[in-house]
Amino acid sequence: MEIYENVNNPYAVAKELPKEKTTWKIGRAEVVYAVFLLCAGFLFWEGSVLLNLWGLWGDQQPSSGIGTFLFFWIMIAGTFLYFSAKRVKQNRASLLWLSAAVVGALPFILYDAIDVRALLLLFEFGVCLLWVATSAKTQIAGFVLFDLLNQGVVVSFLNFGGLFQSLGHGFGGKKEGRSVKGRTILVALLGILISIPILVIVLSLLISADSAFESFIQNFQVNFNWDVLGIYFIEFFVGVPVACYLGGLVFGNAQKRNTARITEEGISRGLSSVRLLPRAGLYAPLLFFVGMYVIFFVILSGYLLAAFSGYLPSGYTYAEYARRGFFELCAVAAINLGLLAFSYLFLKRGEGECPKMLRIISLILSVQTVLLIATAMSKMILYIDAYGLSRLRLYTSVFMVLLMLVFVLIIVWHIRPFRFKIGMPIAILTTCFMLTLFLANTDGLIAKYNVDRYLEGDLDRVDVEMFTGMSDAVAPAVIELATAKKADEETQANADEFLRSRYGSYNHKKVRWDYNLGARSSFEGWNLQSARSAELVEAYFEEKSK
Repeated sequence: MEIYENVNNPYAVAKELPKEKTTWKIGRAEVVYAVFLLCAGFLFWEGSVLLNLWGLWGDQQPSSGIGTFLFFWIMIAGTFLYFSAKRVKQNRASLLWLSAAVVGALPFILYDAIDVRALLLLFEFGVCLLWVATSAKTQIAGFVLFDLLNQGVVVSFLNFGGLFQSLGHGFGGKKEGRSVKGRTILVALLGILISIPILVIVLSLLISADSAFESFIQNFQVNFNWDVLGIYFIEFFVGVPVACYLGGLVFGNAQKRNTARITEEGISRGLSSVRLLPRAGLYAPLLFFVGMYVIFFVILSGYLLAAFSGYLPSGYTYAEYARRGFFELCAVAAINLGLLAFSYLFLKRGEGECPKMLRIISLILSVQTVLLIATAMSKMILYIDAYGLSRLRLYTSVFMVLLMLVFVLIIVWHIRPFRFKIGMPIAILTTCFMLTLFLANTDGLIAKYNVDRYLEGDLDRVDVEMFTGMSDAVAPAVIELATAKKADEETQANADEFLRSRYGSYNHKKVRWDYNLGARSSFEGWNLQSARSAELVEAYFEEKSK
């Protein structure tokens, strides 16, 4: 409701704002795309897309592979063609997110990325949401997180029935009577699908009741692989909700239906309503933090900056020095980012106003945070030089570099504010970093770095046991370690034992699929890295057997 004041009447008059369209415009493009979505919903389960989320809680996880890759590329291609048919034109922003979505699906087929698989899946899904929104120009300018919420929850579920509307139109045709008939046919088909489990129970009872009928069913089963057909039916059945969700997202954006429930104006009003803290009440604690960091740098400068010169303070080992300082400084940097966000969110100020004092304090705090991050990174580099790489050391280092660049952006924005909200460049920077991380083959990088440093004499040993929980990317480096003349006998033996226990002597593929929770076939989980590792491992064992 919007309030209009009448100068001749002391009372306000309430008037309803125009409502969003609630009807669907359904044509041939919607019908074809709806059928396509049903196939995509089936591929979602057949391609084992959801199993990639197992990495959030599982230890031994199913392999990423071509199934997930095909799902995303086919969905992107089909949606692109549907948008073209509906004259939804691409623009610079949408092409940026489209490129990220296309590239983001590549690691699924290139690498057996066990460690980052769940994060990669969530990233790819989020990028696809932003592509759809920017293509249809329904995005909320400068509010990427609200865009993800709006597209991933509001638009998708409020338009959940678009798939059935389109299919009903396809069955019924253009005439009203035929449309009603088509919807009836569609509902009947859905009823049959839902009743199939009961049909199976009744069929089993009839088989038990009569031997002749049992013989007939057994002869009929000879010509069909019922196990596979049953799995396909289940995948199609549970793929329907997936198709409805995807249809709600794409149909809703293409037809601008339920896309404006969260708006930039509404977000701005909401943010304005929470700006209640007086300036003095916020400036004082921020200045206290700034002063504390100054004292911290002055008193502990020798200890903190020791890593820059490549030596340890007395009484510390490399592990103690890095661990005690690095993670604490990471936490401080993250807290500082939260302090800046809190300040701009809750400080009492006008719309679009950025008080000079707040800018100065935030600028100083950002510079101090960059110095803290640089100190932490120097400590981690010293630790890696001494003990080599691990997943935790690599990922925390990447995170800290990203956080440093975010603070550099904040510093630049305070010195010379951008014409647009800072959230968008931070989102683009984060996207580039994530794509780099996913395409970097991190497990292979870690194994190769440690093995090379060991063979060059820079590391005393290689922790082969650490490779146990890593992906097939480690196989080439472990084979090199097992065959290198520079490696000592114990290290070679450990590498050989790792290969035998992980892959088996001549049955790598079978062992690999057992390791990945018994994937139904090698197709869904096939990826280039695992295939290449299989060849190398088999060649290694063949050479050993000669």
